[in-house]
Amino acid sequence: MLERESLGGRFLYPVSDQELQRRWSLVRRMMEDKGLDLLVMQNEGQDLGGYVRWFSDVQAGYPETIIFQKEDGMIMINSSGVTRPLPPEFMRRGIKKAIGRPYFRTINPTNEVDALVAAEEIKATGKKQIGLINLGRMHASFYNCLMRELPECDFTDVTDEIDLIKAVKSSEELEIAQAVCDLEDQVMEQVPDLIRAGRSELEVRNDIHDLCLKAGAEGQFFLTVSSSPMNTVCGQVPLLYEGKTIEEGDNISVLIESSGPGGFFAELQRTFTLGAKPSEELKAAWNKAVRAQQMCRDMLVPGGDPVEVFLALNRFLKEDGYAPEERLFAHGQGYDLIERPGLLPGETMPFAKDMFIVLHPAAVNRYAMCTCADNFRICEEGAVRLHHFPQEIIEI
Repeated sequence: MLERESLGGRFLYPVSDQELQRRWSLVRRMMEDKGLDLLVMQNEGQDLGGYVRWFSDVQAGYPETIIFQKEDGMIMINSSGVTRPLPPEFMRRGIKKAIGRPYFRTINPTNEVDALVAAEEIKATGKKQIGLINLGRMHASFYNCLMRELPECDFTDVTDEIDLIKAVKSSEELEIAQAVCDLEDQVMEQVPDLIRAGRSELEVRNDIHDLCLKAGAEGQFFLTVSSSPMNTVCGQVPLLYEGKTIEEGDNISVLIESSGPGGFFAELQRTFTLGAKPSEELKAAWNKAVRAQQMCRDMLVPGGDPVEVFLALNRFLKEDGYAPEERLFAHGQGYDLIERPGLLPGETMPFAKDMFIVLHPAAVNRYAMCTCADNFRICEEGAVRLHHFPQEIIEI
């Protein structure tokens, strides 16, 4: 578990000033190489707000915009009071100017408020060479307004360059990664005490949620508890549909994908049975899922190709008649629930030492669905599993 090192007496697990300086130095070196003066990024929400968090250690708002300057401090624009802008002073490390305006994307007349402020701030710098980060998370109203208001500027998409810097974790970031894995192991150990016949999936899920918070999670989760009779497919059920009552003889899938102290995400998923031995079909599916993960783990080597892992996995699954993976079955994690590299067709980022990767392949046929999810660190000699919870079906 990370040691608490309070910032401003309120923020319990900040990254160090040295870590922020490391990130900014790498980015400024890239900007120098690309001939860029400013970077503009925008994020909304904690689970996919990782660019803003990585640059500032501030959680993204409604949404939050950062103008990162090569030769000066950051400018942050967010939905808050004009005379009382967020974040609070103690959180403004590297932030030269914080600007608050009242805007929300559901209030259509305010949809260009933040973009107009950003355009004015960019004009005031006199800079023309601008990098854009992660257009997929930048609102259309914001982007369109920037293009209209800044016709004299040259814009370059530098998402790939930032993604690569962000994907390779520092020693401090790897400590944060281990902390969230430890948290999930600790919580998963308590899950058998929560599962009883007559309880709903939602009741169990809510108890897991509370345990995560008590263990140090920041409050953002993707938790699922799903159950079905033995020899039927127990898939991943969204929160809205977790109303089924758990019964004796069920097989149960529990996924904990939580934030941890320090803000990183990880993922741990296991299969349980209640009041019954696992059937031969369930055991076979679980063993296939574990072996699939191990095969993928062996391919997590520096310089390796994520697409090759995807293709190899589907060949492996098809050998015994299991359904091929059609999901994003593995990906990087960090401040974002889902980061690069993504192990799917189209990914261009090779594996590198000190990436933090989750593998969650599923073995699915008409009798069962089992998913084995764990996080790994890529080392020179290969991948090391950071979770320690046993890779087995747990009988209750």
